[in-house]
Amino acid sequence: MVKLLIIADDFTGALDTGVQFSEKGIETRVMVDDGQRGNSLRIKESDTMQVLVVDAETRHMTAEDAYQKVFAIVKEAKEAEIPYIYKKTDSALRGNIGSELSALLNASEEKNLPFIPAFPKMKRITKNGVHYIDGIPVSESVFGQDPFEPVTRNRVKEIIHLQSEVKVTEVLNLQITSWEEQGIWVFDASKDEEIEEIAGLLKEREAYKIMAGCAGFAAILPELLGLQGTSYKKEKLEQQLFVICGSVNPITRKQLEYGESCGYQRVHLTAEQKLEKEYWMTEKGTNIIQKWVGDFKENSCCILDSNDAEKGQTSDYAKQNQLSIDQIRCRISETLGIILRKILDEGLKAVLLVTGGDTLLGFMKEIDDWELKPICEISPGCVLTKLTYKNKEYHIITKSGGFGEEKLLENIVDILKK
Repeated sequence: MVKLLIIADDFTGALDTGVQFSEKGIETRVMVDDGQRGNSLRIKESDTMQVLVVDAETRHMTAEDAYQKVFAIVKEAKEAEIPYIYKKTDSALRGNIGSELSALLNASEEKNLPFIPAFPKMKRITKNGVHYIDGIPVSESVFGQDPFEPVTRNRVKEIIHLQSEVKVTEVLNLQITSWEEQGIWVFDASKDEEIEEIAGLLKEREAYKIMAGCAGFAAILPELLGLQGTSYKKEKLEQQLFVICGSVNPITRKQLEYGESCGYQRVHLTAEQKLEKEYWMTEKGTNIIQKWVGDFKENSCCILDSNDAEKGQTSDYAKQNQLSIDQIRCRISETLGIILRKILDEGLKAVLLVTGGDTLLGFMKEIDDWELKPICEISPGCVLTKLTYKNKEYHIITKSGGFGEEKLLENIVDILKK
């Protein structure tokens, strides 16, 4: 029986959250519902499944469309009598925060919604109502310069009010003036101990039928909700790492640059290779894939990078071909999905590291498979999953573009060698 429904806005976010349960042996399913295949939540397919994580794919929707999508999912969950619902939000507060929180609150018909956006383990905290990334107000961090969805406010309350008129109460020092206060409660948290205190407070007041936050608060939901699991079977992993990068985040670029300095092979895609999927249907494209696979087999770590080798290549190509930013984003995710599928078809055997939710979704669309099984966190923010494709099992590590330290690739390679 499903006890908890988690609604995420992108694929990596869904996996970041789902793994908090699966690595404790709690049966968890992560599925994509992009609205194009008439999916329902398929809640009754497994009597033993306790946690269902749905990637609603609302990150790049309009605020109104995101509201309607989340509202419909919550209504379906209520009809299925799922007792607890958690709206997973981006830890840097990107996406349709206000509209999606409002949709959860309104569809659930609850009076209030506790919202805990902090993720102290990843150096993302909320203090006096302001959200910080590595000690920097979020709009002044790398997420304020995101080319697709920049965060323009620092105060969580103001971010919510960009899309919602719901009353927002800032909870400072765990002091709630009235538990009857309607609307969204935004909790401050700067360390893990405060996250645990918030959970204890909500449990004491039985105020946790609906909640919202990132993967940080989700990590303590098993204890809060009394979910029981068993130990999971350890996985035997390949020792080679293949990285396919669709993220333009500076944090990810530094990780790739450091990996290259360690001697890992790094291939930059040209503008045509990442923006024209027909390229990969030609003999030339097939020959390049075959050459890459041959070269990659000789290295402990190989990187296929969609970032420009020289600044401006992609933007110049896009201008010449009159492509919008949204078209660029969609085309890159599609071509990377095609490339990864073809590389697997050529027989590459490696642990795959996929950065960026759009990249992962592009691959899943290409192979027409909409579920991954989360196993554990192999490194903070990096989720080890399992996929079956053409009767073969593959291990995929998923990572949001903004997560991880500079030496991430080297650390993962060391883990695989062990």
